[in-house]
Amino acid sequence: MSSENDAELHRRLMILQEAMKEGKVKFSAAMADGVRDSLMAVRIGADGKVDLSTVDSRVRALALAVTSMHDREETKKVISLNELQRMYFSAVEINFHEFHKLMIEEKSNPHDVASFISSKPDLVSDIMQGLPNFLEVIQDLWAEAHEISNIHAEDMQCLKGVFGGDLFPSYEQNIASTCGVYVDTILLPDPFMRTNPLFTSISNSKKVYYLVKHALNILQYKDLALAYVDPPIVAIVPDSIFFNEWDKEFLTGLANQDTLHHMGKLFGRTFTALEEIKEFIEPLQAPADAIQALRDKHRLLFDIEWTGSPEEQLIRHIKHYSGMFGDQHAGRAILFSSTGRMFQANDTLFRSRRLHGTPIIDAPTSWRFLQWKLEYDAERLNPDAVRTLHITRGLQNAVTGKMAWLGNVPASALIEMRKEGALPEIRAMLSTGISEILQTNPDDFNITSNKVISNIQFAFDSHLNKIKELQDKQIRFGKVELATCMTYGFVEIAAACGVPLVSLIKTVMEQTIGVPNFKERFEEIPAKYAELESQVKKLEATPVGLFFKHAPVE
Repeated sequence: MSSENDAELHRRLMILQEAMKEGKVKFSAAMADGVRDSLMAVRIGADGKVDLSTVDSRVRALALAVTSMHDREETKKVISLNELQRMYFSAVEINFHEFHKLMIEEKSNPHDVASFISSKPDLVSDIMQGLPNFLEVIQDLWAEAHEISNIHAEDMQCLKGVFGGDLFPSYEQNIASTCGVYVDTILLPDPFMRTNPLFTSISNSKKVYYLVKHALNILQYKDLALAYVDPPIVAIVPDSIFFNEWDKEFLTGLANQDTLHHMGKLFGRTFTALEEIKEFIEPLQAPADAIQALRDKHRLLFDIEWTGSPEEQLIRHIKHYSGMFGDQHAGRAILFSSTGRMFQANDTLFRSRRLHGTPIIDAPTSWRFLQWKLEYDAERLNPDAVRTLHITRGLQNAVTGKMAWLGNVPASALIEMRKEGALPEIRAMLSTGISEILQTNPDDFNITSNKVISNIQFAFDSHLNKIKELQDKQIRFGKVELATCMTYGFVEIAAACGVPLVSLIKTVMEQTIGVPNFKERFEEIPAKYAELESQVKKLEATPVGLFFKHAPVE
C-alpha cells in the first residue's frame, strides 16, 4: 500500500475515533460483537500512530463510511445553500436587472421582452459581446459549487419536487405557485447550462432570445429562493451531467434501452440494439413511407399541441430537425426525437432519485414521454413518490380550469404560509383520498387530478361557509340591534353601535323595556362584534385560510 493510501486510511481512522467518542456511531445488535472484536484488535505502533496491519476489512469499511459522512458535512460548511443562491441570483440580476425592471413596468412577460430585444440587431450585437463572459461566470460558479449545491439538496429532509422535462419552467406561471403549496422545496435546474449546448447551432438572435427569456424567468423566483425559510421554497441546482461524464454515459445507456422499447412499440417490432433500428429505418426516407411502417401512430409524438395528420406532423418536425442537423431523412428524424425524449425522461427520473425528490413536469409532451418511460421501466417509483407525483400533477392540472388563481399565488403568500408552518395541514387537505385511488388506479392521473381539484373545492367551500357563519352573526348584531337602536332613539346607544349620531323620539317601547337594561344590552355589542371580527381573522390566518387568501370569491 502506498504512503498516500496509508495517510488517507489513518485520517479515516482518526475521524472514526472522534465520531465514536462523540457517540455518533451506533451498531445493531447483530453486528455489534463482530465489530467490537475488530475494533479491539486495532493497535498503536511505536511511532504513536495506528498500526495499519491490525486494521481489518470491517474497521476499514466502517472508517470509510463514517469519513464519507464527515466529509459530506464539512463540504456543506464551505458555503450554505442560501449564500450560494444569493451569489447566483446576484450574477443574473447584475446583468439583466434593467430588462427585468422594464418587464415589470410594462406588465409584460419574459417571452415578449426577449422577443422584442432579440428582434433588434443593435441590442443583439451588444448582448452578444457580453454573452461569453456571462456564461463563463455561471459555468465557473457551478464548476466550483455544483457538488456543494447537490449535497445540500440531497440532504434536505423534506418533501422535494424536482423540475424536469424542459430547459426551465414555463414563464406563463410560477411553478412554485402550484406545486409549492404541497412540496416543501422545488429544485430547479440552471437553464443557462442546459441551453449552452444549443448555442453552437442557433443564430445570434436565438441565443439572445433564450438568454434574456431565461434570465427574466429566473428572476421571478428570486424572492422565493432567497427567503429566509428552512427548507427553502425554491433552489437552483445544476445538472450533474455537465460535470460528471459518468452520469452522462449512464443516462445515455438508459435512454438507448428505452428508445429500443419505444421504437419497438412504434413499428411493432422487437429491437435489441440501436444498430438494428438504424438498419430498419434506413429505407424510410420519405415521410409517407415512415408513416406507413408505423404500427402504433399514437406514440408518434413531437408536440402534443400540434394538429394535423401523423404525416403532416412528421413533415413539420423534419423541417425543425433538418434546420438543426441538415438531415431530411424521416426515419432518422423519428429515431432522433425518440432518443432525445427518452434521454430527457431518464434525466428527470435520475435527477429526482439522486436528489431524493419527485419529478415535476409542466410541459405536456415531456409529461407524456415520462409516462411512457415509466411504462417501459420495470423499476417504478416508490409509493410516496408516486402519490406526490399524482398530487403535484393534479395541482398543475387545476390551474388550467376555474382554479387559475392557484398559478398566480404571489411569492409573499408562499413565504407567509411557509413561515406559519401551514404546509402539513394543506398537504393533508390536498392528499385526502389519493392513496385509496392509487391502490386500484396507480397509473390514472386524470382520476387523481380530479380528486385533488375536488379536495380544493371542498376545502374552499367549507372555509367560505365558516366565514359566512361568522359574518352572519356580525350582521345580526348589526342589523337587529341597530334597528332596535333606531326605534328607541337613544343617541348614546347609537353611538356605541357605530352608526352616525341621530336624534330620535322615544317611543312607547322604552316604557315596556327598562332603559337601564336596554342600555346594558347594547353596551355589550361592540365587544361581541370585536370578538367575532377576531374569530374571522383567526380563521383567515389558519393554514387553509392562508391557502385561499388569494382565491377569488364569486
